[in-house]
Amino acid sequence: MTMKGKGNVPIVGDYHEVEYIAITVDTPTTISDETGQFTRYKISTETTFTEYKARQFSVLRRYREFVDLREHLADKLASNPKAVKFGDLPALPGNTLGSLFNMGNSRFDPAFVEERRKGLETFINAVSQHNFFRFQKVLHSFLQDEKFVVPI
Repeated sequence: MTMKGKGNVPIVGDYHEVEYIAITVDTPTTISDETGQFTRYKISTETTFTEYKARQFSVLRRYREFVDLREHLADKLASNPKAVKFGDLPALPGNTLGSLFNMGNSRFDPAFVEERRKGLETFINAVSQHNFFRFQKVLHSFLQDEKFVVPI
């Protein structure tokens, strides 16, 4: 469709695609290895943001990596106090009391895993759409690089 201006003359210029990012957190899988047991989540991203290498990609992450990401973003926010005008850093979903004291398998309970998955999805979508955090390279790495390492 061609846009028409005054006098029915076509408007010539840059067409900009609407920017968006949509992230789903799903497929929780409990893993057992030499370090213990943990749940890993599949994070799938679809975006038109030019900061990313592709329009669609997926990675696997565990809760601890979300914690590392949030801590790094909190440090970034603390070192850029003016960025607070864009809003606070969202919270992560919490732990169960049992998981804090290594009691039982409460953090592997299907209902808890589903609640955590929903909370992680809410968190990562809020961070990725935040006007300060969306430009942070650590977020880009978290969402698209197979190996995620928090910068020092």
